[in-house]
Amino acid sequence: GLRSLLYSNHIDPNKVMCKYEINGGVCNDDTCHWQHFRELSMGDDEILVELAENEGTTEEEKEEYCIGLRNTIMELKEKGIKDFATVAQGIAAYRRKFFGDETRVVKLQPPPPPHSNLTDPMNIPTHDFPNAKR
Repeated sequence: GLRSLLYSNHIDPNKVMCKYEINGGVCNDDTCHWQHFRELSMGDDEILVELAENEGTTEEEKEEYCIGLRNTIMELKEKGIKDFATVAQGIAAYRRKFFGDETRVVKLQPPPPPHSNLTDPMNIPTHDFPNAKR
């Protein structure tokens, strides 16, 4: 669903995951500058804001999208609907209808470039390991 890290996350594709957490541990080092699993998930409010993001291409289309989205949210509020799943479904239905594309629910980020350091998960700079043999 929308809460899945696959669609809704704070993953930085240019930042390495913590080696301790990748190996099943929990990092308690306050000075660790790598990504940690506890930092990756998004709150429900953040997901709804991202889901509602305006992807219009012209100023007119952006304005029309905002008006329709505002009306959709007002209708949900008038019905007393506040739960995440139903609000998310309402926003997603509006996006699909507005853009005329049944597959357009979430804005997916493009994959990292093929020559990124992240294509090889073991390509970790050795300067991050003070005792690493060079």
